[in-house]
Amino acid sequence: MNYRKKLCIDCRMVYMSGIGTYIHHLIPRCINALPEFSFNLIGNSPLPFNLPSNSFFTKVSSHIYSFYEQIEISYIIRGTQGLWVPHYVIPLFSNIPVMATVHDVAHLALPDIFGFTKRIYAKYMFQILKMRARTIFFNSSFTKQEFQRLVGEPHCPTFITPLGVDTFWFEEQKEDSLFNFPYFLAVGNLKPHKNITALCKAFAGIASQCPHHLVLAGKKEGFITGLEETWENLAPGRIHSTGILNAAQLRQAVKNASCLVFPSLYEGFGLPPLEALACGTPVLASDIPPVRETCADAADYFDPHSESSLREGLLRCAALSADPEAREARRRRAALFSWDRTAALTVSALKQAFGL
Repeated sequence: MNYRKKLCIDCRMVYMSGIGTYIHHLIPRCINALPEFSFNLIGNSPLPFNLPSNSFFTKVSSHIYSFYEQIEISYIIRGTQGLWVPHYVIPLFSNIPVMATVHDVAHLALPDIFGFTKRIYAKYMFQILKMRARTIFFNSSFTKQEFQRLVGEPHCPTFITPLGVDTFWFEEQKEDSLFNFPYFLAVGNLKPHKNITALCKAFAGIASQCPHHLVLAGKKEGFITGLEETWENLAPGRIHSTGILNAAQLRQAVKNASCLVFPSLYEGFGLPPLEALACGTPVLASDIPPVRETCADAADYFDPHSESSLREGLLRCAALSADPEAREARRRRAALFSWDRTAALTVSALKQAFGL
């Protein structure tokens, strides 16, 4: 078959959390919806999904944020009509049209958390993206507003393409708990802006008033050091870190939690609260714009800068009893966000970018 357009997609971050989920669920849907395109999927290792018939895989050795990627990716994309990057790093040595997805601008918004070198790199790349991109996708209205505030107005069309909740999270079968105690659950890599230390301190402040434990699920290596020693002093035997859970274990942990706690100081979107709502699990979340944008009144909120506000929220969750109507309201809210809808919005923008 002779394809009218050939596009490259940078899939090197497919095994990372967050952006990896985005790539895994969205890219195959978009490719299948664009049979008139041929897609070259670029990655460091084989992809965790079956390649549609109008796509092929090219293995590269350069890693994200490296200098060598600027040379290798520019070489790989020669002769194509466009490159889609699901992040903000674009080739500097190529004039191929670029579509990019911006998930957040945390490096610019949180200068006290990210080091000087990372901030300067992000600021430079965002400025290049603002000037050179043909299309920019934002995962929320909040992320777009932050980009405008901290980077400037993009010189190209922009689209809001919210993330989706996989149908996996809505499945109803009963699953036994991974733990033999009631618990609050926090999910995600333990990066500083995830505010996990504050959560641990708040939990320690109410541990004597409820039977619950605090479970932290997510990668901690490379993000927080010394936190385990802090736990021993805060609430001995009541705070647990699982490390990375597989998909089935994670859903099991979310489904059986008394609530999912999402204490982040800053997010672009915030997918874990929506996935918890899909399970019918109560959500206690930071009162920040992107979470309000997605969860609306289906979640309970607290001030992430106030330990007392978080303590009060945990006690409210500890006192919750089963409420079938509230559970269904949570699931209805999550159902508004699907990967099929995200793909439809993205495909429409891609067609517009190429005049189809």
